[in-house]
Amino acid sequence: MGTVQDIGYGLVSVLRGMAVTLVNLFRCKQTVQYPSEELLLPPSYRGGLHFDEDKCIVCELCEKACPVPGSRTEWTIELYHHVGENRKRQLDEFFIDYSTCINCYLCVEACPTDALVPGSTFEHAQIDSLAAYDRSRLIYGKDMLRRMPRGDKKGSFAEAHDHVRGGTMPDPAPLSDAEQLATERTPAAEEARVAGRDQ
Repeated sequence: MGTVQDIGYGLVSVLRGMAVTLVNLFRCKQTVQYPSEELLLPPSYRGGLHFDEDKCIVCELCEKACPVPGSRTEWTIELYHHVGENRKRQLDEFFIDYSTCINCYLCVEACPTDALVPGSTFEHAQIDSLAAYDRSRLIYGKDMLRRMPRGDKKGSFAEAHDHVRGGTMPDPAPLSDAEQLATERTPAAEEARVAGRDQ
């Protein structure tokens, strides 16, 4: 009697599984054939960081909050500053190493002035097309971070699925070919490029 009961339970479980498969077989497909199809992201998508230099007070809290060491620098976020004539810190350069950034946004939470905010891009190759081939080009300075589109929209229940029906995300401002070749490399990026060439 126990064997017949086990066979019955086995058949019922197989039929339940096949019923789920059959129901999903005729549903609308959700797969996006990226990159041949445009990937529509929700308006509240948190992508690559956008840096606003005018809001930065050079408090270094973002650098201290970053838990990840950089590929060629001590931390993924690096700040360089000097003390100006009015005895205030002046920002010289701000770097984010996207080859090691884990998008934890601890730096965003730590920033008291919202100088660092999540952007709306996820493709670094749109900003610098050579970044897909040279990892050292993923060390972005403040000029490159300014090109990242800022994600200003906040999510709400009313707008939660607007991106599914269609919509557009702001396009990043890509570098021209001349700018890509003439871009001044940071010491860390140059060291990474030379190290990659030597291997």
